[in-house]
Amino acid sequence: MSGLPAPQRIEVTATAASGDAPSAVEVEKSVGAESLPGYTIVGEIHRGGQGVVYKAVQKSTRRNVAIKVMHEGPLARPSDRVRFEREIQVLGQLNHPNIVGIHDSGTAAGCFYYVMDFIPGQPLDRFVQTTALPVRRTLELFGKICDAINAAHLRGVIHRDIKPGNIRIDEAGEPHVLDFGLAKLTEDNESVDSKTPHMTMTGQFIGSVPWASPEQAEGRQDDVDIRTDVYSLGVVLYQMLTVGTFPYDVGGNMRKVIDNILNVAPTPPSRHRPEIDDEVETIVLKCLSKEPPRRYQSAGELANDIRRYLAGQPIEAKRDSGWYMLRKGIRRYWAAASIAAVMLVAGVGFGVAMTFLYQQAAAKLQARERAEAVAAREAAEERERLVARRLYGTRVALAGGKLDDGDVALVRDLLIGCPQELRGWEWQRLDWLADRSRMTLRGHDHFVSAVAWRSGGKQIASAGFDGTVRLWTQNEAGEFAASAVLKDHDRPVMCAEFSPDGKTLASGGQDRVIRLWDAATGEPLRTLEGHWSHVAGLAWRSDGGQLASVGHDGTLRIWHIATGDEPTTLYGHEGAVDGVAYSPDGATIATAGEDGTVRLWDAAHGAETAVLRGHEGRAWSVAFDPEGRRLASGGSDGTIRIWGSAARPVSAENGAIPVVILTHGSAVHGVAWSPDGRRVASGGEDRALRVWDAGSGACAVTLRGHAAPIDSVAFSPGGASIASGGRDNTLRVWDAAAAADVLALAGHHSAVHALAVSPDGRFVASGGRDFTVKLWDAATGQELRTGRGHEWTVTGVAFTPDGASLVSVGDDGRAAVWNAATLESLRTWKADEEHVFALAVSPQGRVVASGGFDDRVHLWDVHSGADILALSGHSDDVLALAFSPDGKQLASCSADRTVRVWAVASGRCLATLAGHEGRVTCVTFMPDGRSLASGADDTTIRIWRLGRSDQTLVLRGHRQAVRSLACLPDGERLVSGGDDGAVKLWDTVTGEELQELRESREAALAVAVGAAPPAAAAQAPASRSSSTPHANPAIAPRIVAGGSSGVIRVWETAEPLPDVAARRAHVAAAHQRVDAEFAAAVFADDVIGRLRERKDLESALRATAIEIVQARGNNPQQLNDAAWTLVKTAGRPAAEYRRALRMAETACDMSPRVGSYLNTLGIARFRCGRYAEALETLAASRARNGEHPADVAFAAMSLQKLGRSEEAARELVHLRELMGQPWFARDELWQQFLREAEKLAMDAAAQ
Repeated sequence: MSGLPAPQRIEVTATAASGDAPSAVEVEKSVGAESLPGYTIVGEIHRGGQGVVYKAVQKSTRRNVAIKVMHEGPLARPSDRVRFEREIQVLGQLNHPNIVGIHDSGTAAGCFYYVMDFIPGQPLDRFVQTTALPVRRTLELFGKICDAINAAHLRGVIHRDIKPGNIRIDEAGEPHVLDFGLAKLTEDNESVDSKTPHMTMTGQFIGSVPWASPEQAEGRQDDVDIRTDVYSLGVVLYQMLTVGTFPYDVGGNMRKVIDNILNVAPTPPSRHRPEIDDEVETIVLKCLSKEPPRRYQSAGELANDIRRYLAGQPIEAKRDSGWYMLRKGIRRYWAAASIAAVMLVAGVGFGVAMTFLYQQAAAKLQARERAEAVAAREAAEERERLVARRLYGTRVALAGGKLDDGDVALVRDLLIGCPQELRGWEWQRLDWLADRSRMTLRGHDHFVSAVAWRSGGKQIASAGFDGTVRLWTQNEAGEFAASAVLKDHDRPVMCAEFSPDGKTLASGGQDRVIRLWDAATGEPLRTLEGHWSHVAGLAWRSDGGQLASVGHDGTLRIWHIATGDEPTTLYGHEGAVDGVAYSPDGATIATAGEDGTVRLWDAAHGAETAVLRGHEGRAWSVAFDPEGRRLASGGSDGTIRIWGSAARPVSAENGAIPVVILTHGSAVHGVAWSPDGRRVASGGEDRALRVWDAGSGACAVTLRGHAAPIDSVAFSPGGASIASGGRDNTLRVWDAAAAADVLALAGHHSAVHALAVSPDGRFVASGGRDFTVKLWDAATGQELRTGRGHEWTVTGVAFTPDGASLVSVGDDGRAAVWNAATLESLRTWKADEEHVFALAVSPQGRVVASGGFDDRVHLWDVHSGADILALSGHSDDVLALAFSPDGKQLASCSADRTVRVWAVASGRCLATLAGHEGRVTCVTFMPDGRSLASGADDTTIRIWRLGRSDQTLVLRGHRQAVRSLACLPDGERLVSGGDDGAVKLWDTVTGEELQELRESREAALAVAVGAAPPAAAAQAPASRSSSTPHANPAIAPRIVAGGSSGVIRVWETAEPLPDVAARRAHVAAAHQRVDAEFAAAVFADDVIGRLRERKDLESALRATAIEIVQARGNNPQQLNDAAWTLVKTAGRPAAEYRRALRMAETACDMSPRVGSYLNTLGIARFRCGRYAEALETLAASRARNGEHPADVAFAAMSLQKLGRSEEAARELVHLRELMGQPWFARDELWQQFLREAEKLAMDAAAQ
């Protein structure tokens, strides 16, 4: 039972239902210090009815953990074991920072246990008693507890035992909900409940009495739902506010306590603590309503109402009406009410006389009741829709997690269970990623252990544990269909291989024989006997004259098929041998075995020539590359090791150390080389097929579809397809050129701060810290154009609605309009005296809005750059802008923590939205124009319903500041990017996180959403989880994000069209070639020259690479970096300094106002002996950078060289003062400059 999800924060306790705790004599003796493998028991923490919790130390990590051990005494009941197991499974499903987690479980020394992190702290009741919390702090703390319980509810888990003792406060003041031993699972959560019997029955009490709800107290288990937990939360909140007081008397005998729970109204908490105001009291009393429908309907609703109160907004809770209280009183005091009824009858006569007077009032009352009934029905339907939507969100979120785990079978089940009308972008993407195979071939009744292609690629053989070998033949439509079933093996078949000429098929298995078949007819030809255990692997020599086999008898056997001679038997492995391969020239055989070694054998002489060690565990498979110079092996340690290289082929002399190690992540059962030797495919225990770039070792693509581990992979003879066999009893065929599920656009040399997608979805525009604007092909990822003109970070880009122009703004305070096709500058203007951070273009394309350092929003004419209007109101930097869909309103957000909505025509501020607790960094309107979303440094996203201040939705999930937002066209999905590196997709109706798109840990500084080109949408493939096509005009197929590394990533929802996929692979290869050439030659012209001289490049690849270089041009930052590498060190050859000077001059010509470039140029001029120019340049650098040791040191040395010794001496004194500052003193390079300057001064003085 190990391998459960890693914990978040963890605490331990144990609480049993009333009457369940064994007596002291019934509880087993304490667990010994070393009883549990991998852990050392330190001491006992808590002893409860279900088990004992110990503090322990995990030996492997030396961290403190807590271990709960189940009671095993003589009176322990079978239900205890079931409850214990269910608690483990429940905790394994929950992943929330305020819920106890679990990361190991098992059985040892006859004890059942599970392991959790140990967190020091104290129970909630003790914390409240020892910490004088004001009401506001109490509510903030309680809100986090509600969030945790709500997270459990969303996973279908009802706690049923919420009380202060099951909530622990850690040293940082964070709460942790513990002990799910009595948890109940809703009907929606079948993953656990279906595996455990029902453990309660009607009339049985479950929980802790003082905190129990009325339905618990009466034993009505069928009525227990998430609202039961809300009641218990209400008791806890009451105690937190009143320092331990209960809302009614819970002392005395059990009958009296239960009667109080059922019938006695809670004492208003303000009587115990007068500073509790009416709204807080209303929230508490709503939780404690005796009738579940009158409580908050979820812990989430309760948390939201608390946050409304904390934000100063109206709460939703209302006090019970007088009529409702009257009806409650009648039910409780029936006798008195009966007497009153008699008296009422006596007055009927008078009532009849008054009837006419009340007829009109009655009619009005009936009309109102009918209206209320309609409203109630609509509200109920809305609640049902909301519950369905939340359940959908839970399903897709769980599916995303299971896809990461490789459990595609569960992913498909979860996706199929999602209602058709709720399926959105995230569903489409998961449906695509869950199975990217081109076709699935079914027929085997057991594991498919081996696959092999026949020469020509028109037929595949598969071997199965059902004892059959099956042949699959390609028809005219390109589909493979079963053509023969070979059944002579009487036990599982483990391997199969076609002879090189495709005429013969060999197979072997657990019946210890090798069978040869006529590949055309399927008729048996020969049987080879000799192995005395399973035959695990086969390989033909390239001429078909020999067949090598390996088996679990530890031998390699060479069968002389052409001559019929007796087989050669070779020994060497210590244990079973699983993999075997012939080198292309037939001279060498490689084997892989249980002993973890890969061995090389001389095929002609039958001698072992080398033992390759490195796998930590079993080596499962081996494969030679097409030239026989490299050997790939896969093992149970999760690695693929490539032995040898083009320069040093694998051999006894130089094969002992792998050149490349690829990390698959789980045991690798099969490896194969592509026919061109550029790629390696691997399949293994994690059910994923991975394709690797053999040169760089990078994983090109991960393909999922198998629902069980993969045992065999093989490239087709032409390299266009890959076949795989898995333990899900299927054979699958994949496109070998399948694109990665995330397209990476790499061309910026530093962080990307701005993104936009063209209106037709064909192009992506980006702006970055390298001062450039770039244009990309959104389908292929090719870098098309680079626009230069900004002298600092480009902070915003936006297309005009017709897609003809592109607008950009930057930290240099300038705005620019570009021709979107050519990136030629059309016009520029000064938009701010300092920095511009925000940009938006109106939907009509006539107005550009900008905001920045001057705290104002400016409206400009896009055609002339004329200033139309300035909007004042913010008190700090304006960081983002967004027009409403109709262009009549403009939203701005600011470092002053507010969002403002402006009327574009008049410039009047229509609304100021406050609530964020940090700088508001991004804002976007929803497509309906009635709502907008904002993100902030406080890690939250808020969705504001304009005109409805009581309907703000707060989205929580980012761990660091939110940097960017974009809305999908349907308005029901929102994309966010943050400093935590996460790109998240949200449901704007429920506020739930639906999917996280994370490819790296770099900050996601910009996100954008774009429509797919019409051709791609029209040809989108059908869904695998239903008959619904992927194409949906309301679902944007591409989400784009840019990060701090300069890489832009594109996420899609469907397989690219074949021509697009081919072009994408071609462009990726060209980009890789360009990056390699730029590493060797910094100037673009030099790179183009090198590309033209390369004879090993295909003409098409060369042409594309040159296009990319021309689009990119010289990059000033790259030139500066290369120049700096040379000039920072004294004593280099003069030619290197001249080369550095050329690079530095070019960088400064392109970006003349960048201080770091000026610094490099000044030093380069000094190194080249141009001291006067150096002094002038360093002065300009100091004006930009301030006083810096690099500038001062070389200014001093330049003055010294010019014979201005007194000035040089003053600069040297200033340099020493600067180096006295700690942040400069710690840097070795600045110390080196100081020493160089001092030596030059000393040498000059000595002369």
